[in-house]
Amino acid sequence: MKWRIGRKCGWLLAALVCAAGAGAGDNLLVNGSFDDPDQPLKGWKYDYADTGNRLYAGNCNYVSVLPADGARRGVLRLHGTRDVLWATGQGVKVDSWPVPFEPGATYKLTAYARSSADSREPGPNCRMYIEGYRWRPGVKPHDAPRLSDLRKVYKQGPGNILYFGGRDSGAFSGAPRSWQKGECTFPSKDRSELAERHLQRVKFLVVHIVAIDGWDGDLLVDDVQLRRIE
Repeated sequence: MKWRIGRKCGWLLAALVCAAGAGAGDNLLVNGSFDDPDQPLKGWKYDYADTGNRLYAGNCNYVSVLPADGARRGVLRLHGTRDVLWATGQGVKVDSWPVPFEPGATYKLTAYARSSADSREPGPNCRMYIEGYRWRPGVKPHDAPRLSDLRKVYKQGPGNILYFGGRDSGAFSGAPRSWQKGECTFPSKDRSELAERHLQRVKFLVVHIVAIDGWDGDLLVDDVQLRRIE
């Protein structure tokens, strides 16, 4: 049994996460547990039809929320076929609603994930990290930014990806067969001067999750949290 929330490709309007009202240590993401009773995908962009990117035109058809996976309730499911997972620049993805970035602050991203295969081959791999955005030129700042209102200006490098299974480097997060927790921080302490210049342009943070590479199956994700720690 599963909820095919993404079937109709409905666009959920993004809302501003009010960081000013959140204390240190609070989860800044809306519905990071995917258990909203009315809209299980609330807080996450999964329909990219408005971007004009043909690679992700059908992305919403591969995204859903499972009522349960073992003891876990409300689990994000990114289903990938080999064709989708291996297409250049594609995969199956979701992005969190934008979170206001406070200059000088440090954030920690934590999440649980596992990969479920349709065969004896490994299931989908994944990448999970934080990206920095600012207002897109011509967009007047407002209180409810959507991802389409913003432009990416800062992307975490391979050394700052959230990793699972004891991995601490590489281009992929790794996708264990059983549930495991991973974490990373933003921004990197050893960032370059160029990265620092880009960081100074950041106004919002977005958590990016993509099932990519690997074989047919599901990337399952739960309890995604973004917290300010410094």
